[in-house]
Amino acid sequence: MKKVPRILIVEDSPELLRFLSEGLQARGYEICTATTFNEAIRHVDSETFDLAILDIMLDKAGDGIAILKYIRESRSYSVPVIMQTVLADDDYCVRCLRLGADDFVVKPIRINPLIARIEAVLRRVAGITLPGGAEVPLLNGAKAYCSNRKIVLSTGTTIPLSYKEAQLLRFFSEHPDETLSAENLLLNVWNVSPTEDRLHCVRSSISRLRLKLEGLAEIKAYYSEGYRFEV
Repeated sequence: MKKVPRILIVEDSPELLRFLSEGLQARGYEICTATTFNEAIRHVDSETFDLAILDIMLDKAGDGIAILKYIRESRSYSVPVIMQTVLADDDYCVRCLRLGADDFVVKPIRINPLIARIEAVLRRVAGITLPGGAEVPLLNGAKAYCSNRKIVLSTGTTIPLSYKEAQLLRFFSEHPDETLSAENLLLNVWNVSPTEDRLHCVRSSISRLRLKLEGLAEIKAYYSEGYRFEV
């Protein structure tokens, strides 16, 4: 039986929350809702879901960006996240992307475009694969499994990979012995046009991935050229 995707919606407006819940349920999605920061964190800690839709503006306890950071740092690290906001501001977009958001929508929200974005994000998450098998051999007997978004050490210890880190590692592994520019990575991993402000997304994601690969592989930076993945 095909699994029904479960979506966490965090929204403090009762009217919008009801609109989103009813619209997504009508399309066959299972819905979990929260109206406050603390309620959302309880859901993240105690339940599982396939995607989260987070309102940026919430209450004094914390906003949607704080929930995004918590999701990325918790056991739910791999859950794709769509941010929603009334602020059509590039600074918010860049900040969310740098923290690991997968997409964002600007209010007022229309249900059909939102459904299309949800479907696109879920397809991307399901489609992370590697040629010749869903694994990348690393040093010291370790392996990275991009489809499952994790690194497994020879001891059996698991290091989680975020969605974007897994995409990066997949793309690097498909281009061995190549130096890939940040602009190339933005086009092929982030699927966005290269702009100066978006280069921070690449640098921050590579920095996080380097820490997880320490002693297992290297991502070398070549000034004005780009990055090369070496095992």
